[in-house]
Amino acid sequence: MPDRQMITNVALRVLAEDKLLFNCKTTPPPEIFSYSGMLRIFHELQVHQIELEMQNEELRNIESKLITSQSAYNELYEFAPVGYITLSGDGRISNINLTATEILGDKKHYFVNKAMIRVIHVDDQNRFSQLIDVSFNKDEIRDIELRLLCCDGSYFWAHLQVVLRCNDEYWITFSDISDRKHSEEELLIRDHDLEEAQLLAKTGSWAYDPVIQKFTWSKGMFHIWGIDPSLGLFPVEGYHKYIHKDDYPKFVAVLKDAIEIGTPYDLELRINRPDGKQITIITSCQPECNDLGKVVKLRGTHQDVTDLNKAEQLAKDSMNYIKTIISASPVGIITYKATGEAISANETAAIITGTTVENLEQQNFRQLESWKRCGMLEIAERALMTGVNQSYDIEGEASSGKQVSITGIFTPFTFGFIRRICG
Repeated sequence: MPDRQMITNVALRVLAEDKLLFNCKTTPPPEIFSYSGMLRIFHELQVHQIELEMQNEELRNIESKLITSQSAYNELYEFAPVGYITLSGDGRISNINLTATEILGDKKHYFVNKAMIRVIHVDDQNRFSQLIDVSFNKDEIRDIELRLLCCDGSYFWAHLQVVLRCNDEYWITFSDISDRKHSEEELLIRDHDLEEAQLLAKTGSWAYDPVIQKFTWSKGMFHIWGIDPSLGLFPVEGYHKYIHKDDYPKFVAVLKDAIEIGTPYDLELRINRPDGKQITIITSCQPECNDLGKVVKLRGTHQDVTDLNKAEQLAKDSMNYIKTIISASPVGIITYKATGEAISANETAAIITGTTVENLEQQNFRQLESWKRCGMLEIAERALMTGVNQSYDIEGEASSGKQVSITGIFTPFTFGFIRRICG
């Protein structure tokens, strides 16, 4: 039997020749079938064959480059430093790169065809759905920060960028921003603690931008001035309504110098609050300059010293009262610092010791030889060390040279954070 493949080839040849005759509109001229005509046709066929082979080689080279490029793209896609997710129009994951699967904690097949909403924290799902549901323009990029769920049940904060592509597909890139979020949370906590500390200490911080002529205040500032933060700040010109009329010119002058030549200042001002109370504050300012020496920012603090001033005045009044009593006392009284320097003495002590009040107030009991000889130095040190009154009864020579017989008590005490002794 003849070869079946041979029969097929012969039949194909016959069909091809018939089709050639059918396609020809006119009968080929006789010269085509001459020897020279056949040689010309043969030459044309050879040239055409070479052209096809060259085209084929070029196509193979292009195919090789495309394969290499596709491979490089796949590697870039799979191992990019951010996660890539492709969503179909119904919100399911149609593709995901290896970086994303490693971050989320499972193999690629686990995520493909899974609803994207299932890898989003339940408290953030509505926000993501709203982002997708709102009409997109092609190639429009939308950003959102939310928590993504890992396969082990944990979650992390991620920044997502969503782009609508052709065929209603969404391209999503995401990166882990947990460290930044934790830093922001810690910063918020520190800011809150600072605000609370300022409220307790009756202090506030402020900044001023000379370019836009605008102040910014901390919460403590509003509390000191008695102004509702929700009402916002008044312009610079509005300060005259609150600063005492006798203090306002001083405030304007130091502020002008701080802005124009960078002079820092500390200034005490009286403030008339909206609730009718008058308080006293100390305002401090430290200008910030650029490399050219131009002031670009003022930063400072306010401290409410109303109660402190009252306490200082009360202490002064108390001290004056005590001094009056000491001066009129029939008992000799000398007050010393723990380091030995005399602070005050009354006239009675001067008479007893045979000297003057001025000389007594210039003494340092730790340097007096008379105190060392009679044992008073040891008794005074014992009173300071134990914090208990120590009595003494001595006879001897005073620093003035006068012979004296003295009975007394060393009383240790603290005033203004300074240890003292009175004898």
